[in-house]
Amino acid sequence: MTAIQLLGAGTVLLIGACLQGTIGFGMNMLAAPLFALIDSQLLPAALLVATFGVTVPAFMTGWDHIDARGFGWAIAGRVPGGILGALAIVLLPATGIAILVAVSILVTVAINVWRRRAVSEREVATIADKPEVMSRQKLVVAGAASGFMGTNTTVGGPAMALIYAKQAPSQMRATLGAFFAAGLTLSCLSLFAFGQFAVQDVWLGLKILPFALVGWLISRPVTRKLDGANWLEPAVLTLCACAAVVLLVTTAL
Repeated sequence: MTAIQLLGAGTVLLIGACLQGTIGFGMNMLAAPLFALIDSQLLPAALLVATFGVTVPAFMTGWDHIDARGFGWAIAGRVPGGILGALAIVLLPATGIAILVAVSILVTVAINVWRRRAVSEREVATIADKPEVMSRQKLVVAGAASGFMGTNTTVGGPAMALIYAKQAPSQMRATLGAFFAAGLTLSCLSLFAFGQFAVQDVWLGLKILPFALVGWLISRPVTRKLDGANWLEPAVLTLCACAAVVLLVTTAL
């Protein structure tokens, strides 16, 4: 990997980390398709390693905002989801997996958009002021879907983001940071078990990890200004739809 490629990958990570530091997810959605163009060796293992640069500080600085109950149930689903995702890499064509993931995200976004339009603006504001109580079944399914998607496409954020979109931004960022940090560890272990993770992947990921950390640090002042505004759910729905479209486009190319 040349110095120019390394700088290009780092710049992509820095921008993506700013996005994830503000909303709670989105870095890999931006990085995965661009990394495929820069150097395919960056996917998926090296990108997973670099993602620790934004997920670890996210939950460490927001420790008191973590939804412990939601985290626990989501991780319970994340374990089998990650294993199935690693197995899918070995057994299934990458194109089919990417299309399945993208279509699933778009359907989920469409359902959420329809639900928002089915109620009045006043009701939407009332709902936003009262965070939705998430069932353990939803949390387990979201965790499993995120594990499956994150392990084989590195785009595992939408599944968890959609279920936390109606929570406080600070809680979403902290909980997703903790979930992604734990999930990334599980994904790396799963990929290693199936022969898809090597020492050189770790080294390559560590080279670009500082860019992710710097991007997260830049996002900090922005998050303090945005917290409290009723922007999170529309932003999550938009970003998830973009993630699905990016997956479909990159698959077609």
